[in-house]
Amino acid sequence: SNARLLSHVRMLQDARDFRDRGPAVLRPKCWIAVSEVVRKELREGELEELPTYMIHDPFDIQEFVDGASSNSAVEVRKELGLPEERKLVSMIGRVCHNKQQHLFVEAAASIDRADTTYLIVGGDPVRSDGTTPYRESLLARIADLGLSDRVIVTGMRADVARLMAASNAIVLVSEEEAFARVLLEAMSLKVPVIGPADGGPGEIIGDDERGLTFPTGDIPALSRCIVRALGDLSGTAQRSKAGYDWLRSECARATIATATCCTRPLSRMPWIAISNPIRPASVGNCSHCW
Repeated sequence: SNARLLSHVRMLQDARDFRDRGPAVLRPKCWIAVSEVVRKELREGELEELPTYMIHDPFDIQEFVDGASSNSAVEVRKELGLPEERKLVSMIGRVCHNKQQHLFVEAAASIDRADTTYLIVGGDPVRSDGTTPYRESLLARIADLGLSDRVIVTGMRADVARLMAASNAIVLVSEEEAFARVLLEAMSLKVPVIGPADGGPGEIIGDDERGLTFPTGDIPALSRCIVRALGDLSGTAQRSKAGYDWLRSECARATIATATCCTRPLSRMPWIAISNPIRPASVGNCSHCW
């Protein structure tokens, strides 16, 4: 076939697979990375000379915002049995070791704020024997730290936008993220975000411009960020507005639709990107660049 291959690489592990094994399997003429950290990973080794582009995941702001309501803060606190004035710091995502909810719990234990509840939302992987070891160890640690009355673990929820809108801050603790959609979701609601300074989260948040960052795995630094987000209301509001403005300029669907490959809009070119280059799903043609 004369069709040419373009790959959209969205995960760091996919980038490494592509870099280490991809050239031996298939060689695309061009690749698009979801973030600069993925682009950097790809540009090592044999892929160094390939044309490179970075386009963030598109995000439909209005669609997500429509899932919340102006009264979400009151409604959610009532459902959780919390007083209206209670501060709520949330971590939303799959409950598993690489998301590191256990570090979030350790940070909560070190913060001396009786007015704050910590919310962990997300489903968790189930082993073939029906057990959920990470969730079980997380709940055990919460009990050991005496946090059962301050940390709520909900499991899977379909109303993520409502829970986010009710939160005073959204925290991401993952050790390695190529991007971080959960931060975009929070930014669309102008909810303060806290995340690791490296990888995709660092790109999204910037140098504490659009949220607060901490060195990956640094629990005391994470604790300080949470305290700052809850206490520095003026600075928090400014960062949240900056995050929303960045989201509109960098990730809104209308913005992505105008992205260009050389001088031609990507939206007008007949290609279908593949997510994992080692397991190709489809190919397309962009002779302008290749």
